[in-house]
Amino acid sequence: MKDSNGLFIGKVVALIVVILSIFYAIYEVDDLRENRAISVAKVYDISFTRYSSKYAHYEYYYNTERYTGVKALKIGRNKKVLNKFFEVKFSSENPKNSEIDLTIEVKDTLRIRRAHFILN
Repeated sequence: MKDSNGLFIGKVVALIVVILSIFYAIYEVDDLRENRAISVAKVYDISFTRYSSKYAHYEYYYNTERYTGVKALKIGRNKKVLNKFFEVKFSSENPKNSEIDLTIEVKDTLRIRRAHFILN
């Protein structure tokens, strides 16, 4: 009897975690849509997982404070984005909530400098 109660409680806890995760994802999407700000981000690193997944690590600034984010890469994009600048959308209310758009490369040096990056 105790084993079945423990299994039931485990399933209930797992279900609660899944539901909370879904609500949090919906909140992040709504927050990004309602409080959207756009700036420039730089991809400063590419990481690999044991299963060959690749992730772009990027940084951007808002009100002179540095924020970072991670985005999964499609196959073949790892070297094409490293040390380049792209458009990033983030929430002005919660700047940690961001999404980089790797299809919109920013080459305008004035725009890059206005985003608080130093160019060589």
